[in-house]
Amino acid sequence: MVGAIAYENCHPFSLQDATGRAWTLIHNGTLFHAPQLNSYTARQRGETDSERALIRLVVKINEATQARGDALTPDERFQVVETFVATLSFGNKLNLLIYDGEFLYAHMNYADSLCYKEIDGGVIFATQPLDYGGWKRMPLTTLRVYREGLLVHEGKKHGNIFVDNADDMRRLFLDFAVL
Repeated sequence: MVGAIAYENCHPFSLQDATGRAWTLIHNGTLFHAPQLNSYTARQRGETDSERALIRLVVKINEATQARGDALTPDERFQVVETFVATLSFGNKLNLLIYDGEFLYAHMNYADSLCYKEIDGGVIFATQPLDYGGWKRMPLTTLRVYREGLLVHEGKKHGNIFVDNADDMRRLFLDFAVL
């Protein structure tokens, strides 16, 4: 689930889709309930749930590309990423940033754990404000898409809020105990 402290487990993770577009993912969270990722363990370099999530996203992008018969439009990419995030966030802490070489996708489903600041024609993200001015909380359970620092798309709220629970925390601490 979490992975050992090793180079191959370090973020960000990058992978190219069938059209050559590079996808990069940074994930802050834990995927407690994601059996749909289990089939990707043989394809990953490290051992993290985050890398498996990226592999699954690129598989979904490739499937949509193949069904279309051509590279996806930006709106089609937004839809694939939004569906991926909504599905994977159910029962899982899924705060992430994804970059496809053109658009930056941001998502938070764990309350008050990702914020952003618009600065100098761009946007920066952090788990907590880094200074005293201009920081805003990311909207909960809503995918936001940025291009060149500007918000260009906001998805629909999916409602999959992650709330800590004893069983998941116990599993997480047991994983850390073996490191």
